[in-house]
Amino acid sequence: MKLLYKYCAINNNTIDMLNHEYIYLCNADKLDDQFEGAINFDLAELKSEEGFNSFQSITAKNTAYTLYKILNIKDEHHKEEIRKILIRNNMSEAIDEYCSIHKFPIKQKLLLKNGVNKLLKEMDDHKEEFYSYLKDLLSVREKIGIGSLTPIKDNQVMWTMYGDAYKGVVIEYEIEDSVEYLRRVTYKNVRDFNPIVFIIKATIENYINRKDFRQMVEDYVIKSFSTKRSEWAFQKEERIIGTSNSQYKAKIKAIYVGKKISDENYDTILNISQKKGYKLYKQVDDYLNTRISYKTLKII
Repeated sequence: MKLLYKYCAINNNTIDMLNHEYIYLCNADKLDDQFEGAINFDLAELKSEEGFNSFQSITAKNTAYTLYKILNIKDEHHKEEIRKILIRNNMSEAIDEYCSIHKFPIKQKLLLKNGVNKLLKEMDDHKEEFYSYLKDLLSVREKIGIGSLTPIKDNQVMWTMYGDAYKGVVIEYEIEDSVEYLRRVTYKNVRDFNPIVFIIKATIENYINRKDFRQMVEDYVIKSFSTKRSEWAFQKEERIIGTSNSQYKAKIKAIYVGKKISDENYDTILNISQKKGYKLYKQVDDYLNTRISYKTLKII
């Protein structure tokens, strides 16, 4: 078990969460990093004849990966050679050039071409499925729900941003370590979750290793919503990822009230704490160390 915290303004939704002990999974469109889970390609453009005919060559890296498998190549020099050839050519021309460089016998070259043609046919057979997954990815921000938590209960920036400038509360949740969709956020500025690259890789993996498409899509979505830009690293965020506008049941242990909470809201929080048996703390300022601390409040 671990203790994680949620900064909240006091409103009807927060009161309902406190009364019924859950974390609300808000729509991903409301995330504060605009690039999270964002998809930036034109499906109509991709569905053009030219777009689909070249989709297996959009990324030399993943197409080359396919050829490594078919050719059983483990030599890193040869892998790099194929990658560079693919940048200049489509898959068929790349095979011709590679076979020519290494003087492959005609029989071996034909076997290789047959293998690649079988792969391309398989990819073509998956064309509608391919578009279906791309449509899902395009709308994923509307379907995914995020519950944002943190292991920090005394961050001044988060109190200002999410705790209604010290007029709100911090809710302490007890979360099981084994929660399937609890993910610690990774902070970095370079996004490596290109959906086109993903779909190509998924198609290849499905053909070669018979991996399940839907599971790969789910894993991709979870990963893409577990990354934020580096400037948000101070949050040390952990996320419950699920369906948009749903409730994730979680035990509440305590409530921390802000120093500027109104008398009316304080009375409301006190009554809920008495009824539910929550521990109650109030924010106090440590002027010597310029940090936030809390004092325990007695619940009669």
